[in-house]
Formats: sequence, structure tokens, C-alpha cells
Amino acid sequence: HGLGIKEVAILASTLEHLVHTESLDRLKVAYSAMNYSQEDVLSEEESAKVLDMYMSLYILGFIDTNLANMTATRAIQIHSNINEAYPAWPETQQFLRETQKSVAPKRDYLYFNEVENVIAEIGERYGRFQDIECRQFKDWLVAVEDPSVGGAGRVRLADFYGQALNNGKWQFSESADYLRQLGALDESDVSNPRVIKIGRAS
Repeated sequence: HGLGIKEVAILASTLEHLVHTESLDRLKVAYSAMNYSQEDVLSEEESAKVLDMYMSLYILGFIDTNLANMTATRAIQIHSNINEAYPAWPETQQFLRETQKSVAPKRDYLYFNEVENVIAEIGERYGRFQDIECRQFKDWLVAVEDPSVGGAGRVRLADFYGQALNNGKWQFSESADYLRQLGALDESDVSNPRVIKIGRAS
């Protein structure tokens, strides 16, 4: 018969708890990878490096989803690929620094629970930060929109991949199967499959 307000509240609370637990596990891995213990008091610079490690594990989490068994060596290996795998990393680092300064202003050192507060705020703000990136993707797609009849709102699949291959826009590299699963692939003309911009930008 559906869910009442109480059941929805319990579901939301459960999901929030799961997200917090995963974030905390990722932070513990980041501390370990940087050779810190949770009892250590970190300088602003040290905590910034921990946040970088944390965020790289979040962004590239699909590489290794087993946080419970992730070693420091594996975390460092994943982090070492962030610049190549995620060209928007410098902007993300700036986002991290701004968030840290707003949560812990004028602090020369941070305890573990304070760094935990920073990652909680990062989680709250990251969606808005990503929305800016999403709008940028949409602008890129508009620039290569199919000009032929019936091409409005669509990008030829070849042009889509061309952005990744020739223009360094690595974001446009999803497989045709994945785009199809998203409902973002128009194959009404089998000789000219096209990516639906609305589906990709959202």
C-alpha cells in the first residue's frame, strides 16, 4: 500500500547512516594511506592532503569498491591516477580547500572528528559543485550538436567520442551499451546513432 511518512523517514535515516558510514570508512583509509592515525593532530596542510586522498578515493571509487579491505598501498595507487583520470581535479581541490576553510576557519590543526566534520560538509556541497560541471558538459555537447534534419538535441555518436579522442574531454567515453541502458542513445537511424543531450547532461 506504499509508504507512510514514518516509513519514509526511517528509510531516509537509514540511507543517511549508510552514506556516513561509507564516508567514515573512506576517511580512515585516507588517514592510513597518509601514514596517520586517528589520534594524530594534523596541521592544515596535512589535513588538506588527507582530504585530497579521501576525495580521490571517492571519485575513483569504482576502481576498487572494497573499502573494508583496502590497503594503504592500494589507496596510494588509486590516488596517483587522479590527475590523469579526472582532469577536473584542480578545480575539485579548490572546492575542498574552500570547504575546509569554511568549516574550520583559522585553524592551525585539526583532530580526526574535525576532519570528519569537513567531509560531512563536502558531502552536502558536492552535488551543487558537480552541477556546475554538468552544465559545462551540456555546453560542450551543444557545440557539437548534429546540424542535420532531426538532429536537434542530439550528438552523433562519432562526434561524441571524438570529443574524448581529439579534444581531451574524457567524460565522453561511455560505451554505447551504457548509453543505451541510460536511455541516452537514439538508434532510430541505425546508420547514425546519436547521443541524446538531455540524457547525457542530466
